[in-house]
Amino acid sequence: SGELLLGIINNILDYSKMEADKLDLEIANFDLENLLINTTDLLRPQAEAKNLALTLSIAHEVPHYAEGDAGRLRQVLLNLVNNAVKFTDEGSIDIEVSSTRGSEKSFDLQCTVRDTGIGIALEAQSYLFDEFTMADQSFARTHEGTGLGLAICKKLLALMGGSIKFESEAGKGSTFIFTVPLVASDITRVNPDTSENQQLTPAVNTRILLVEDNIANQAVIRSIIEYAGLKVTVVDNGQAALDQVASEPYDVVLMDISMPGMDGITATRKIREMPGEQANLPIIALTAHALPGDKERFIKAGMNDYLSKPVNREMLFQTIGKW
Repeated sequence: SGELLLGIINNILDYSKMEADKLDLEIANFDLENLLINTTDLLRPQAEAKNLALTLSIAHEVPHYAEGDAGRLRQVLLNLVNNAVKFTDEGSIDIEVSSTRGSEKSFDLQCTVRDTGIGIALEAQSYLFDEFTMADQSFARTHEGTGLGLAICKKLLALMGGSIKFESEAGKGSTFIFTVPLVASDITRVNPDTSENQQLTPAVNTRILLVEDNIANQAVIRSIIEYAGLKVTVVDNGQAALDQVASEPYDVVLMDISMPGMDGITATRKIREMPGEQANLPIIALTAHALPGDKERFIKAGMNDYLSKPVNREMLFQTIGKW
């Protein structure tokens, strides 16, 4: 429920930022082929749960590496494939990716998402990209959603200089096609640390300090960590965290932000002011502050990394392992 609510909030914030022209693109070099493969694999379990075939076909002319906003490109593709899975009960979802060369290193990436789902009624097609609307407007609708996904896709693509169109017939499936301009990049310019296939796990003797004031959260996170065979000490406020760091050796701190007495940001600052190795202790924010911009704020405050609640077991161990 927490993850669903967070998704809704982030969609609304994204849309409001775009409406106010406050959403900036993050242009960087990235592995385009891995992005396409990993995004497809992310939704494969959902497709398999419905006995749907999910296929990805990448034309040979598509550059392996590109320059652009990888996160927003992934967001668009995830939205479209997720919709295809949601509205398809039998058959398949096919993703086809091709490209057309422009001038010098620029190219137009074209992604086609084709499904054999319920399709879109003709009367609903005219408002499909409007915000807060869904094709199924009845009180008995069987598919949940906010009606923001396609509106966000259209606005994101426009922001990136691209476009989206679709073909659909009720009962016969839908085909969504989007095009976005990118720049071909060289492999040497792609940061290897951004590889999405990188799997890291913490060493068995990792010493973890959990700073968390909520008793239920303490119980859940402690059980996750101990079940993996790791050792964890739990304290419920920033001052107690300082006392522990000063008296016991730890490899990593999981730091809540909002706590009574001393908050997580103040505790982090005081740890950074300690003499010796304690000042360099890896501190990971583990917090319900999960809105866009929060991560950057906590990193700037001296923390090394960030995890949002509700805690995700895989991300928790991967982040601990990283540090």
